[in-house]
Amino acid sequence: MSVPRVSVVIPCFNHARHLPETVESLVAQTFEALEVVIVDDGSTDDSAAVAERLIAAHPERSLRLMRQPNSGHPAVARNNGIASSEAEYLLCLDADDRLPPEWIERCVAALDARPECGVAYTDQQDFGASSQYHAVAEYSFPEQTHKNWFGICSLFRRTAWEAVGGWDESIELSEDWDFWIGCGYRGFEAVKVHGTAWLYRTSDDGRFAQLDLAADQRVKAKLVLKRPQLYTPLQRAWARGVLAGDGVALGVPHHFGIIPHPATPALELLAEPIADVRSFATLAFASELVEQPELLRRYAGEFRPDDDATLVIYAPDGDADDAFARLEALTAEIGADMLLFAEPLRTGKPAVDATVDAVLSASDRAVAAPHYDERSIAELRRLADARLARPFSGQG
Repeated sequence: MSVPRVSVVIPCFNHARHLPETVESLVAQTFEALEVVIVDDGSTDDSAAVAERLIAAHPERSLRLMRQPNSGHPAVARNNGIASSEAEYLLCLDADDRLPPEWIERCVAALDARPECGVAYTDQQDFGASSQYHAVAEYSFPEQTHKNWFGICSLFRRTAWEAVGGWDESIELSEDWDFWIGCGYRGFEAVKVHGTAWLYRTSDDGRFAQLDLAADQRVKAKLVLKRPQLYTPLQRAWARGVLAGDGVALGVPHHFGIIPHPATPALELLAEPIADVRSFATLAFASELVEQPELLRRYAGEFRPDDDATLVIYAPDGDADDAFARLEALTAEIGADMLLFAEPLRTGKPAVDATVDAVLSASDRAVAAPHYDERSIAELRRLADARLARPFSGQG
């Protein structure tokens, strides 16, 4: 048989009763250049035997079984199944869900037509305990970082899986959300495929039947801190507080599967940002700029005075008056929007953390924001433009 174009990985733990429906929906696909890898994740029922019978019943299809000890997390089975496969397009389908016959063909066509995209997704049709139809929105990466609105059953490129580093086995739930954020972050954005919907089995005893809001809160905090440059200083402060057990952070209202937005009033309790700072703020240390004025010149070469961006020059220790006196002439010459401040009691490090989006520093100073130096300063401009051009809408 020729090399398949799509590898479908089915992690299966004790789903012998549903596995035949799932596999039959793949056998019935109008797109035939696919392989199916069933990963038995240490099932204690007869899942493996059922899989072997299905393989024997369809010799015309590329179906095979992998067996492994129970991992406790479907991400492990997905990663192992993908690693054993070879197709350019990948699909992870849970062992109790199904696809309509044309689903893979439509998604392959979408990615073939959009080489700049890495993921193809569709609407979702529930079956079982619910018959709700979920019409999902057109893709927006900024909104995807705040709310996951398309499901795990989405076709993606192998190159995207490799770039992200696979499914994160340390994320206890919503690992698909983490993966889709990772795809967009690595430049593999998604495209919605119209005219079809994958079939999601609902039940009263499924993995997400009882919404664990505490676990959801922890996972969202991990997602924010995993890629902090995608989130605001207040969201990062919220995430650190959640994982530290801070009562103020834990008390911020949130909804399942949605990261609190900066407009949430309770987030303002976490820190008081520095006044007079524009929408995108970069922090620099005064002592470093005195020693390396070229760093300041390069920053100014990336930003114009009318950009909605501020360089916050911070003097947390030492002789702030001397450092600022030496910098004043240089900052006046450069003309970019800059704010000089020392460290009065009301604007200590928490205010810095709550204000800045990135750090311009020749050394790795301990501030909770992504770090850029003279070799990567242009990335600051790209981040500012991307965030300011496509702000999160707060809808959905």
